[in-house]
Order: sequence, then C-alpha cells, then structure tokens
Amino acid sequence: MNPKLNRTNYRSNESYLFHLYNDLGCKDLKVACSFRKDNKDIYWSKWFLFEDLQHKDRDDFVWKGYTRTKFLEKISHRSVLDIEVMLDIDEDEFGSSKKEDIEVLGNKICRKLNSKGFIYEVFFSGSKSYHISILFPQLRNQTKYGQEHFKKAFIKTHFGDKMKFHTNCMIALEGVEHWKTGIIKEEIKIE
Repeated sequence: MNPKLNRTNYRSNESYLFHLYNDLGCKDLKVACSFRKDNKDIYWSKWFLFEDLQHKDRDDFVWKGYTRTKFLEKISHRSVLDIEVMLDIDEDEFGSSKKEDIEVLGNKICRKLNSKGFIYEVFFSGSKSYHISILFPQLRNQTKYGQEHFKKAFIKTHFGDKMKFHTNCMIALEGVEHWKTGIIKEEIKIE
C-alpha cells in the first residue's frame, strides 16, 4: 500500500501534521506561518521542527505572542517531506501566466505518471500552481545525498520546479488558505 498525504482525513492542522510526522514517519518536518501586517504586508515566522512544537505545552508561547495552540492553527507552510517528490507546476517554471496552459501541462504530467503506474496526489495551491506529490517510502533507506539525487533525477525526467527536491524547501500547506489569495489549497482530480 502506498502512503498518501490524505489531508481530507484530518480536520485540524495539528492532526494533519501529526499524520505526516507520525504515520508517514517524517521526523524532519518543518512548519512556518505567514501573517498579514495591517492587512497588507506579509511577514513570516521562523521555521520550526514540528517535533519541537510537540514538546511544548498547549499554552506555551512559541513565537511572538503565539501559543503553541494558536501557532499550529496559523501554520500555512510545510517542508517538502524526505520521502516526497514534489512537482511544482507553475508559470515561473514554464513561462506561461495562463492558468489553462498550466492545467494542460499538469494533465500531461499526470497522464505520464499514470502510464508508469505512480500513485500521486494533485493539489491546486490556491494561487497559480499545481503541486503533484509522490511519496516514495523507500527513500528513507537512502542518505540525504541519495534522496536528493533521486529527487533531482525524477523531477528532471517528469518536469517540475528544480528547487523542490530539498527538505529545506517550503510549500503551501494542504487544506489552508494561500497566503496571497486566501483560496484554500485543496486536492483536485486530474484525469
């Protein structure tokens, strides 16, 4: 059985992140929040290891007046998982600002992944891109270098943003509002 992100099975950020950390074994999972200052300027929290947040009490302050509970509710970004290949299909990578062109490319990539038997999930980011997540649990048997080498080769073969192969890359968290648009990042089905 291939593991999946399955955000729809987990209602709160905390339960979803716990699923990634505990059920999928992603012990180096990092999280961050985006905030609006005076309803216009965006600023970011520092990155936290999810594991470090789990060692705090619910009412402990973790960042700029936010308790652990409130911070977990506000999380808007997560790191790319150690076992995850993330294909980030967006206009910056492919030179088109038309959503239709990006959808066509996403469909093409999904057909290619289907033809090769890969299990994946596709999310519309809430802004301009699609995130195609493919989990490879066997990557956990590799060194960090081996993981990155596999991810780079896979991404190069199947297209995607070359920056998303590393676990220090942050992406929008599934099931929450996009920091620019306010549209929720949710799973979509591509045939």
